[in-house]
Amino acid sequence: MKDDNRRIKWRSVLIVAVLFVIVLFFACALRMPDLSLLQGRDGNDVWTDESGLPYFLDPDSALYVRISKEIAETGQYGTADPQTGQLIDTLQYAPEGTHVKRTDLLPETAAFIWKVMGVFGKVDIQFVDFYFVFFFMLLTIPVAWILTQKAYLAVSGDKKSGASFAGAVGALLVTCAPAFVSRTLAGIFDTDIVHSFFVLLLMLLMTEMMLQTSLKKGILLAICFAVTALLYKAYWTYSAFVFAAVAAAGGGVYVFSRLLMPSSKTSGAALSAASDSTENANKTGPTGRFRQWLSAVPVQLYLAIAALTGIFVATPFGRPMLTRLLGKVTGYSTVDVNEMSGNNTIMELVAPDFGPEKFYNWFLADLSDKSTTIVNGVGGLLVLIFAFVSMGYIIYRVARMRKEGTDTNRVMVYLSVIGTWLIACFFMTGIGIRMVQFFAFPCAVLVGILAGRLFNQYITDKGNASGKEVARNAVLNVAICAAVVLALTGSFLWGREIRSMMSDSLAHSMEWVKDNAETEDAVVLSWWDYGYYYELDSEHPALWDGGTGNSKRLNIVGRILSTDDPKLSYSLIKMISTSGDKPIDILTDKLGKAEGFDVLYKVVVMDKDDSIKELTDEYGFGGSEAAELEALLHPSDPREVYLALYETMTEQLGVFEYYGNWDYDGENTVPVKTVYTSLPDGSDDMTSTDKEVQEFFEKRQKEMLWRLYISGDTIKKSEVSDPEDYEASADEPAFEKVFEEDDGYVGFKIWKLSW
Repeated sequence: MKDDNRRIKWRSVLIVAVLFVIVLFFACALRMPDLSLLQGRDGNDVWTDESGLPYFLDPDSALYVRISKEIAETGQYGTADPQTGQLIDTLQYAPEGTHVKRTDLLPETAAFIWKVMGVFGKVDIQFVDFYFVFFFMLLTIPVAWILTQKAYLAVSGDKKSGASFAGAVGALLVTCAPAFVSRTLAGIFDTDIVHSFFVLLLMLLMTEMMLQTSLKKGILLAICFAVTALLYKAYWTYSAFVFAAVAAAGGGVYVFSRLLMPSSKTSGAALSAASDSTENANKTGPTGRFRQWLSAVPVQLYLAIAALTGIFVATPFGRPMLTRLLGKVTGYSTVDVNEMSGNNTIMELVAPDFGPEKFYNWFLADLSDKSTTIVNGVGGLLVLIFAFVSMGYIIYRVARMRKEGTDTNRVMVYLSVIGTWLIACFFMTGIGIRMVQFFAFPCAVLVGILAGRLFNQYITDKGNASGKEVARNAVLNVAICAAVVLALTGSFLWGREIRSMMSDSLAHSMEWVKDNAETEDAVVLSWWDYGYYYELDSEHPALWDGGTGNSKRLNIVGRILSTDDPKLSYSLIKMISTSGDKPIDILTDKLGKAEGFDVLYKVVVMDKDDSIKELTDEYGFGGSEAAELEALLHPSDPREVYLALYETMTEQLGVFEYYGNWDYDGENTVPVKTVYTSLPDGSDDMTSTDKEVQEFFEKRQKEMLWRLYISGDTIKKSEVSDPEDYEASADEPAFEKVFEEDDGYVGFKIWKLSW
């Protein structure tokens, strides 16, 4: 008998081990940078740097790579300001730099792992960053497995072979959901990596807390829940608390469902000993039910936590935290078109479609228009259908158990927490495409629960089922397996469509700047898209990047690129690269935004005496105040500046015009497509014969971006300065092209400005 039990135990361990290895294999394989699977030019050399390591896939990763390198090499991120002692990131937001209030734990964790690996052999920190995603996949798989398996056991009441299969399917679909894979491929070193682990752990801890009959264990779990939420916030932002709130809301649904249920047979094992006494059991009225409800450990825990949270939010320290949290949440949505914000150009803030245009793509990744949809993001239509069927099955189980007088306590915990999780994440997909990955997680757990149930019915209960039931269960199991296979296929195809924003031409252009810049504080000026790459590879400060795209830079850089006045463009570059935001801050503080920007563009092209006279006579500045401002408008010792332009910027001409000519007093019409094009017919075809399109481009042929990148005009100092200022050098170039390369993916050109 003992040998039989030992054999069964080891067989179970072997099954779990095999299933775990399968999940781990697919979770890692779909993220591996197999360059043959990715679309690049022939030979794929565009994908690798000089060390042979593929380029990081997105600019945000470049920021975290730079921070992790700095932490690994110096022990801290940022440089101490000699005047204030505050840490400053001197490469971000030139020339001011940004104050380093804190850095999240992602680069610090990578730096720690790098140091541990260094004990066994030399390895580059960028290697650790590139493959860092696998660290969190190793953490996510067991959490997803345990949560799905526990939910399955609670719902089914079964302790047979279906539990392992349920856990495996749930973990597989969590780690391989296309929307999640697309944000966590090897080569993406960004905070999306941590989401699955922390969100699922929050849900697991909440369910365990709601199932406790021991107050001590419940308090310990509550502490673990709070620590997890704080750690999640440390890896991400205040938005992490949104998912802690979703988990807490699920617990709240369960807590209050206990009050609504009859107390006789449905309150179950979670009631304390006092609630099982004869006195309390005989009380069937509302008062007796309420007392019984209050005596339950989960209820006591939840009410105590809610009270403490309310007290904290009411404090002067808690209110600002709540305000920041709400600001983070509402900040994800696209802002009003009349409020100037770079969010208007971020595609991930656009609400996704429910499904793709072509029907057959409902079962795979949507490759027809290369956009994320809700259906494709979770793994396909079958996954979505089975998720809601599973939710229906759990509700059916609760109804049936109540009818039979069976304890529904455990099932209600998972129904409440997972159901709230599913509904909340579905509505959050309306905030933006990036939220689809969060909706995929509860769907995956629900499909795992259903898969375990169907598997158990087919394998374990086959002997007690009719031939018709066996055939039905076989078909359903095949359908579940098909859903998993289609989700994996979707992830594979989606990953194949993703390529790095980095390319040889970008890397080589920044290497040129690093090797040839004459001063340490030479500035790279461009639109914000590639800013983090500029900072990482050139090792020089960038005017702005994805984290510093405020409205001032949107307006000024938009005007620099879209104006047809080369003197204005030249003067603005000279001013902002050396004086930063100070001139426009002074003007807008005194005159307001609309007039402040108008005055800026008017006086920045004047000479010293005329600008001071204009500021004092027309706009009420005092003599010393005007002189101080003039010195900022026309710096005497301007920084060395390199203007980086790339091919896809020519498709954003309307975007630059949109921001560069912002009307602060009126309405601003968003271009037809804000990110990639703004042609009147909605296309990006520069050779279009449409008359309106031709007029559109004819107008832009005088704009600076067109003249520099497309026409290749030489802009001399005589065009940007008064003749008497440059009598001997009027024919010298003001904008000198110093680098050019087209790697077949994107063309990059670098201009050095001469003062």
